[in-house]
Amino acid sequence: MSEQLRNCKLTINSVAGIATLYSSIRHTRITEEIKKTISTKQTEIEGAVTIADKQLIVLEKARYKAQVSYARGRGASRLAKGSDEVIGAKGRTSADERSRASEDPRSAVEGPSGADVLA
Repeated sequence: MSEQLRNCKLTINSVAGIATLYSSIRHTRITEEIKKTISTKQTEIEGAVTIADKQLIVLEKARYKAQVSYARGRGASRLAKGSDEVIGAKGRTSADERSRASEDPRSAVEGPSGADVLA
């Protein structure tokens, strides 16, 4: 009878060991699948961020062109009428900026810096 108990104990320990090994292998496979999914999603997000950055650059350029157009059109006509207000990209300008604007109406508008416009 003790021989049967030893065999039974050995069988139970073997089954428990195999179950642990199976669980470990399965866990590793699932972990690798999760890592692959995360990597795929990261690539998708990076692509979306790149597209958003490019769209932001295009919008900044359009905003700058609109400001320049406004300064040349409406801003220059205000100067010609003797108005003491010149509105630039950041609101009202100081007296120094107004005097510069009277010399060149395009100077009343600040454009995007070199970092803002990459292309």
